[in-house]
Amino acid sequence: MKVVQAILSWVGAATVGGLIVGVFGGAVGPSGEFIQAKQFVLLDGNGKRCGQFGIQGNGPELAIMDPQGRRRIVFRVSPEGIPRFEMFGPKEHSEFSVNVADDDSVGFVELKNQKSSIQMMASQDGALVRLRNKDGKETIVTPEIKGP
Repeated sequence: MKVVQAILSWVGAATVGGLIVGVFGGAVGPSGEFIQAKQFVLLDGNGKRCGQFGIQGNGPELAIMDPQGRRRIVFRVSPEGIPRFEMFGPKEHSEFSVNVADDDSVGFVELKNQKSSIQMMASQDGALVRLRNKDGKETIVTPEIKGP
């Protein structure tokens, strides 16, 4: 009887392992330490996509979707190693983004809609704010910082 239970346990484990490999399209490490896949998709209780982690374009991307399946929050890293965070409006236009240059020399924050934007940049050389109105007119503000 114990032999039958051992065989059934082994068959059950092999079946679960096969399902994991089949579902994720990857492999489970010999000690169960990792799972490999090109993309992971998060589904809600009704089977609708509400998130994903995978390669988009040439780099990794983590996206969180709204109930209609549209990307609303995205974290990504470019092939050059530059991290980016974006929030999208309902029409999937980037409304808010944060970037950091690969050498940490420039930080960049942008808030925009389809017609106007505010960009804030900080570098080792100073900071500036760029305002762009709906007509495309641009104003750049560089604050004067006075010492104590």
